[in-house]
Amino acid sequence: MASALIRSLRILELLSREPNGLSIAALAEALNAPPSGTHRTLNELVEQGYVVQPHAQGNYCLSLKVPALGLTFLGRCGITDIAQPELDRLAERTEELVRLSVFDGRSLIWVAVAQGVKSGFKYDPSSEQGAQVSPLSANGTAFLSFIPDGEMLNILSAYGDLNAALKLDELVPLFEETRRRGYAVAVNRCTEGMTALAAPIKADDGRLIGTVSVAGPTYRMPAEKVAAFSEELLQTAKNLGSISQGSALFRHGIGVR
Repeated sequence: MASALIRSLRILELLSREPNGLSIAALAEALNAPPSGTHRTLNELVEQGYVVQPHAQGNYCLSLKVPALGLTFLGRCGITDIAQPELDRLAERTEELVRLSVFDGRSLIWVAVAQGVKSGFKYDPSSEQGAQVSPLSANGTAFLSFIPDGEMLNILSAYGDLNAALKLDELVPLFEETRRRGYAVAVNRCTEGMTALAAPIKADDGRLIGTVSVAGPTYRMPAEKVAAFSEELLQTAKNLGSISQGSALFRHGIGVR
């Protein structure tokens, strides 16, 4: 049986994906825990200000305390000061969505975004901020392609059930192509109708610390535009690597293969 601490963290993770909250029954089912124990844990989280119940007998929701902690952490890590200008510049030049993911020691996490789309369809990834990056995405591929096989297996183990669906033998050619090209491309892979290209970010000491990507609707990103964006993308990845020592958020990394 999970400890009280693990149950609390799982509740916070579940509520972070449900802006309208969840009932005790739904949370208990997701946790595979009795409703009575789930209720006690929720009451403790409410007392500490991490969870609220806006209406009596209603759903429990995440309070603003948790996102505020995250924003405070990101602000004090200097990620906005050093990385955002680079992301904004790439978004302006490509006029598409640009995102930054950082390795936290176990998996890739979405941490920053810049929207370059001035009109037409806009993909809003706000619900994914702070979440794990899918290993099947362009960013996931760009990261996994450049690390040793042993490290790759360790990282994939952090994805739980998704790990069982991955067929590594089918991904090997994709990793090889990504290494040859220097960046990853995903067309309709994670989101139907979307194309993304992503490049690895390497610190000056050679450690792989994250990825940066450009994404947009497939109809706006044919092969020739992907190729045209790649030069700007690779330069941005290089710039981010060079300035990464300015933020504690980039303290984790893996040696490249």
